[in-house]
Amino acid sequence: QPLKGRAAGAQSYNARSSSILGILQEMQRQIARDLAAAQKKDLAEEVAYQKMRAAKSAELKESNKLKDRKEDALAKLQDKSAKAKTDVEKVRSKLETDRAFLRDTENSCSAEDRAYEVRSKERSEEIRTLAEALGILTDEEARGLYAKTMSFAQLGQTTRREAVSLAAK
Repeated sequence: QPLKGRAAGAQSYNARSSSILGILQEMQRQIARDLAAAQKKDLAEEVAYQKMRAAKSAELKESNKLKDRKEDALAKLQDKSAKAKTDVEKVRSKLETDRAFLRDTENSCSAEDRAYEVRSKERSEEIRTLAEALGILTDEEARGLYAKTMSFAQLGQTTRREAVSLAAK
């Protein structure tokens, strides 16, 4: 049956639809190419992202290790510092004790020095006096005087018992 009215010119529609269909097919091929290129680009970007993620994860791991080492070093340094402060306080206390001991020793030594000077002067005076006395005693005049007044001859011997019994009588 032949078409009537506007539909009568529909045969020419087939000819036009093939060109539309060609355009659509071309668009489909272009979209498929674009999709393939986009998927290829996405895959390359995903690979780059995974590589960057792995690199950043490794950097983060190294940074955490470095942080742990630094924290350990800091803890050791703080411990060392605390011990040093304690040692400084001990040394200061010991220094003050030593200074007090030194002051006491210096005072004691100066007192002993003064006492020594006094004793030395007394001894010098005694020695001078003894030398003078010896000079007098060893003089020729003194010898002659001794010889006239004293004689040291042993006349007898008594025992202690004898001396006690004689004294008792």
